[in-house]
Amino acid sequence: MQLKLRSKLDSPDAIEDVKQESFVRVLTLITSGKVRQPDRLGACVNSVCNNVLREYYRGSGRNISMSGDGEGEDDSTFPRTTRRPRQCDYESGKEESS
Repeated sequence: MQLKLRSKLDSPDAIEDVKQESFVRVLTLITSGKVRQPDRLGACVNSVCNNVLREYYRGSGRNISMSGDGEGEDDSTFPRTTRRPRQCDYESGKEESS
């Protein structure tokens, strides 16, 4: 995961943010019993990381203030969304809604 993120992101802080968010989501999946095939956990971690990376790209434009005075600046790295719990579909290597 570290190599993938280093090739996609420039900032060490951004790499750490995406990595931590990915692990939080994977741990949430594990603790909530959403892992159906534990032997294919690597595919789930990879797909979660890809999804978090996409969310980071979408939200990164919101961190820039147009006026330069800090007004309208959004401090969150990831967009705020309400989501349904997800499960990892290890057959296809993708997350799916439940």
